[in-house]
Amino acid sequence: MKKYFSLLLLTLAGFSFMACEDVPAPYGINLEAAANGSLAAGQVFNEPLSLGLGTFQVKTPSGLYAWAYEGHGCIQITSYDSGTNNEADSYLVSPAAMLEDKDYHFSFEYILRYAQETTMKKNHTVVISDNYDGDPATATWTVLDFDIVQGSDWDNWYKADINIPDAFRGKKVAIAFHYIGETSKAATWEVRKAILAEGKAAASADDVVGDVTFFSEPFSSGLGDFTQNVVVPASSNSLWTYDSGYSCAKVTGFINQTATATEAWLISPVIDLRKATGAYLSFEHACNKFTAAMSSQATIWAKTTSATEWIQLTPENYPTSWTFVKSGNINLEAFIGKKMQFAFKYVSSTSSAGTWEVKKAQVTGFGEAGTNGLGWEDFTNGGFDQWDATGVKAEGWQEDNTIGDADIARGDDAHTAPYACLVKGSSAISRSLAYEMMAFPAGTYTVSFYAKAANAAESATLRVGCKVKGEESDRMERDAESKLVNHVVGAAWEQISYTFTLEASADVTVYSVALIFRNMKSAGKDFLIDDVTISKAE
Repeated sequence: MKKYFSLLLLTLAGFSFMACEDVPAPYGINLEAAANGSLAAGQVFNEPLSLGLGTFQVKTPSGLYAWAYEGHGCIQITSYDSGTNNEADSYLVSPAAMLEDKDYHFSFEYILRYAQETTMKKNHTVVISDNYDGDPATATWTVLDFDIVQGSDWDNWYKADINIPDAFRGKKVAIAFHYIGETSKAATWEVRKAILAEGKAAASADDVVGDVTFFSEPFSSGLGDFTQNVVVPASSNSLWTYDSGYSCAKVTGFINQTATATEAWLISPVIDLRKATGAYLSFEHACNKFTAAMSSQATIWAKTTSATEWIQLTPENYPTSWTFVKSGNINLEAFIGKKMQFAFKYVSSTSSAGTWEVKKAQVTGFGEAGTNGLGWEDFTNGGFDQWDATGVKAEGWQEDNTIGDADIARGDDAHTAPYACLVKGSSAISRSLAYEMMAFPAGTYTVSFYAKAANAAESATLRVGCKVKGEESDRMERDAESKLVNHVVGAAWEQISYTFTLEASADVTVYSVALIFRNMKSAGKDFLIDDVTISKAE
């Protein structure tokens, strides 16, 4: 239970606001946040209000009761004091913001309690002005419309997301929370997480945010392009399964009628947020038989593609039964401007091994969608400089052993130091070196590389091509007569190039492609490959 303001604290709050009477600097758009990079792309200001006023100011035209930080992770106000309702008039004012000629929306979280229903909307408003100069009494304020809800406890925060009217496009504005207390009723109002950003607001707090879908996997027919990593038990490679009866992804540690210790991750493909100005993850989930807190055993994580450490995310809602509930919109602002992945992490123990079901996972928001998955422009390690500690796995290569099935090793005889890739041959079967699947928009691409025989006394034979997901046969290089081309390489490094075209159609504009370098059994000898590059024709 949160404490009411004491009379002493309220009295101090009533006078302390005088220190905030300075007129805000013109166009002062959270400059500190902008300087240190904490603002996501498209955000004008982002003030948590969890440790103090931040860039906001308190202005109180009348009364002793004012907005203040009281240590509860928010800014709050009440003019109820020692059993008496008192008059109050106080504004919590944002920094000045210069808007461009585009859509903006203002979002925040709040708890409102002990308000009088008949005056609730009138006495607890969010207002905007384009002529505020430091004195709220002389400014012209426009009330921003939102359906304020009265809470019943201090734990459940309500979310509001409000469109800024078009009349304020191209103007310098200030936004304020305006509280009025009356002798008949004086509510308590708490606010936090105030964000002004480009784009349109969600229709409601539970609706999907934004008009751009960056990623969507309903799990309606399978696990899609998600992959899984089972950490415990090490003997298992799959705990997440597809449940066709409920069209969802499902995981449980209750195996063979026994609660078992497990850890299993279901990991999304790469999602491109480089052109996003705002992004939110949402999904629906259900559960059963968790004897420990579900929030400790069913968690959400995310990371950028270049990072190794995962960051935990917190959904708004957890289910309590087999009934699916919406997770709420999880803000991905830390990943704006980057490529990222998210994951569902499940753990169980011998005392708690519940079942978790997930469906309708999506990332939506504002801005422009990019090319999801590992794009061809993200191709790295073409020089084979990065290997695992044993020197038998080159980073990015041989990720799918059904495509890249050749045995490889780190080679010291490189075209460009320090390393090349040794692709081992066999006279029994032709095997391939392959890079992991990448997203290629329709177009013409050229793959160039250097190759030579590993043994100067023996020639090796290779073919170059690509595996296109969904196509029955591999696309291998062919000559003018459509004959497959064999490249015979000897003791000297030789540059080889292969060009292929991916045609756009009504059904497909982006292809998933893996590059293939096949060691032909006709020679069956080892060869070295180095300095692989990809270029796209304009």
